Amino acid sequence: MAAPFLCLSAPLAAPDDPAHAPRATKSAAGCPGPAAELKLAVPQRMQYRDIPRAVSTTLAAFAADPLNRFLKDTPDSAPPNARTRAARTALLYAQAADDVRSGALWTVAHGASYLRLGDPLHAPDALARAVARLVAGLTLRTLTRMQRARYDAFVRAANAAIADALGDAVADMLLVDGLATAPACQGRGYARALVRVATDLADARSTRSWLVSSNAANRGFYGACGFRGVRTFYLGADDATWTRAPVPIDIVSSFRAECVWVGGADGAV
Repeated sequence: MAAPFLCLSAPLAAPDDPAHAPRATKSAAGCPGPAAELKLAVPQRMQYRDIPRAVSTTLAAFAADPLNRFLKDTPDSAPPNARTRAARTALLYAQAADDVRSGALWTVAHGASYLRLGDPLHAPDALARAVARLVAGLTLRTLTRMQRARYDAFVRAANAAIADALGDAVADMLLVDGLATAPACQGRGYARALVRVATDLADARSTRSWLVSSNAANRGFYGACGFRGVRTFYLGADDATWTRAPVPIDIVSSFRAECVWVGGADGAV
């Protein structure tokens, strides 16, 4: 559901707390307890009824994303008003509904964690292309002039890095075009299970999967899932209005299928 911003991966770092005893009940956020996780962490195609939770997951998971901060924190920005927030949320619903229609979305726990998969063997149909253009166009209209300039700079840099790192091979690769887990549901293995959807399908076709990661904290997770960085570019280094450290954006590609457990702040997903 991150179509307007290419493929992004939200923060996934949230280690399990062994002090809590396993329970089969659901948390207040709707996440199954640890005792039920092994059974429930099975990816399924997202259904329309899962969209409200998936939209909430998107808003929560990307709130502190470094790329999101870079794109939105400009001198001419202001806190969005209720109308703008409602418009952006409605656009997320619209994109998600079409992605469910086309079968592009996979989920665990009914939207608590989701994967948007770009499959080169299933090109978007006319309706999907129309919806994507509409959503992208309307989303850009909610941005300020400086936010739009930063977005354009990101797209140019990302496209150049992708072409340089992956070349023509990218046309046959599976795209992890969005991956997010609700903060309250992180550390349960949901994202690892979803990533396996892409890597297993890529292995079956003797190809690879790839993504653009907007959060350096996720490098350990993707490394454990069989990915390695093939290119990193930085945003903000040449932007006089960005006073923080440059934001690293990673192009990563799979090189093996196994997705193993890694403990620590950037691996317990």
